[in-house]
Amino acid sequence: MKSRFYLILLILFISIFHGKAQISSGLKFEDINQSGIPVTCLFQDEQRQVWVCSQEGMYIYDGVRLRRNESWASPDLANRSIRCVYKIDREQYYIGCESGLYLFNLKSNSFTLIPETSGIDVRVIIPIDNTTLLFGTMNGVIRFNTATLQVEKVDEIHSYPVIAILTDREKQCLYISNNKGFFEYNLSTKKYTFISLPIHHEKSSLIHAMNYDSKHHCLWLGAEKRLFRYDIARKEFQEKQLFSNNTINTISIDSSGNIWVGTDSGICTYNDETGNEKYLMHSSRSNKYVIWAIFEDKNKNIWVGTDSGLSLYKNNPFVQIHRWEDMSDQNEGNRMTCIFKDSRGNYWFGGTNGLGRLAPGKKQLDWYKVSDKHFFISHDRIRSIYEDSDRDLWVGTNESINRFDYNENRFIHYTIMDSAQIRSADWCQSVFGDTEGHLWISSFLGGVFRVDKKNLIAQEGRIYLAEKPIIRIPEGSDYPATGYKLPYWINWVIYGSQQMGMD
Repeated sequence: MKSRFYLILLILFISIFHGKAQISSGLKFEDINQSGIPVTCLFQDEQRQVWVCSQEGMYIYDGVRLRRNESWASPDLANRSIRCVYKIDREQYYIGCESGLYLFNLKSNSFTLIPETSGIDVRVIIPIDNTTLLFGTMNGVIRFNTATLQVEKVDEIHSYPVIAILTDREKQCLYISNNKGFFEYNLSTKKYTFISLPIHHEKSSLIHAMNYDSKHHCLWLGAEKRLFRYDIARKEFQEKQLFSNNTINTISIDSSGNIWVGTDSGICTYNDETGNEKYLMHSSRSNKYVIWAIFEDKNKNIWVGTDSGLSLYKNNPFVQIHRWEDMSDQNEGNRMTCIFKDSRGNYWFGGTNGLGRLAPGKKQLDWYKVSDKHFFISHDRIRSIYEDSDRDLWVGTNESINRFDYNENRFIHYTIMDSAQIRSADWCQSVFGDTEGHLWISSFLGGVFRVDKKNLIAQEGRIYLAEKPIIRIPEGSDYPATGYKLPYWINWVIYGSQQMGMD
């Protein structure tokens, strides 16, 4: 009985997503917000900050989480739903909402209502020329002059609630979806024409989402349960069967020409040239499946706005995400403090819980910790990583420095002290090698040590006494006994000057 039940579920699932579609969860979407914010649209400013508009106002993504724009939280704006956004220039945007059109100034972070638009539910904004915008509203289409701020209704277009508006490449025609169907409006002749969809059910004839494909000079139309490709020149429809039985809420076209379709049950992607189709399970949370907005930023990342929050698919080819738990195959974490790539192609990841080494061609790293006999390092707090001119790798920790032996795949620990054995190189902040075979080591409270590298390596396992006394002289000062110009140390990291052999 149970197997029959699962078989029925499988048949139902296949009937919903049939054709060439692939069910994919390979794309990793990160949940940015889970607090139930119903996202309506997104945009990115010239500083590449992503702004999120919702039914509860405006938010900005700070790289970690969403922060509410407090200017929108003022009493006259609080809880007003934002419908759409239109960019004017680098610092100004028009914000369409249920109570009118607002001017948003990024520099001053201020919102100003355009009085002439007060009370107009601005749902869609489309540019026609340098001074004319068209608004899709609850009562048809309105013409807005950006120079005079005057508004007037386009009388030839029915006064029905507008769902979506698009223009063609030449901006000769408007394509309008409203509660009565799909229409074409010629801006020159002012002719308003109904376009019949190749379906016969009145409920399914409503167009919920549209987007213009400039490469193929066609429209992508999301009906109640179908996706259509409308060839503008031939005035022909072509239905894409993949999307049958899915209510389509939004359509976006990315920079690679892929069609992203947001539905009530997830995301579908389609490439018109390759015919590749995918259905993406973008979240494990069922209440995150209703997609209302899809946006590609300047780094080719895909942002997905839902009825309860925001998700992000990091698609930037210049950024690779490596999760520590995946590389280490352990449940422990490691807060990164330094990252280094040596001349042999190894990546080194130092943190507060040891040092990781990712060798070329490997997906699993070696994790060096004080508690691991096989992968040992003197202390788990890693403060610096340095490779000298001999390709020797040095790691500064809270327990002095370590040198990595590539032949034996192990770290060798060195204890360094002054001649009086009072001060040590513990809490090593940085290591630097000069052209005369010396290592310069800065340490917290201990000062700066200069040691002979060959002598240091030869005394493995014993306390090494630095040749020079501890240098504890103000930054940039000359050492009075020798005339040495000290290396400057900023934030405890040494870099060398060009005097007395220092590089």
